[in-house]
Amino acid sequence: MENLILLKKEDFENLELQLSEIKALIKQKNQEQVNNTWLTKQEAKSRLKCCMKTLEKYINKGLIPYSRYAAKIYIRSADIEAFLNQNYIK
Repeated sequence: MENLILLKKEDFENLELQLSEIKALIKQKNQEQVNNTWLTKQEAKSRLKCCMKTLEKYINKGLIPYSRYAAKIYIRSADIEAFLNQNYIK
């Protein structure tokens, strides 16, 4: 047997609005987490869909900022996005 709940149209619309706001907040929070993620060179290469030599060229020319720790290079996901946006051609 199904349980049915009846809502006034106004209450239903308010509920829809609140769910939309929650969805937007979750999306924003997820985007912030993605932008704060550190990627290895391999992951950055995959994100850019380029070869390792091209990524190293971008790094050496200073086009993509990076951090070095324990002889490994890490690149922020936000920096990859900024690089792509900066080179976006309309």
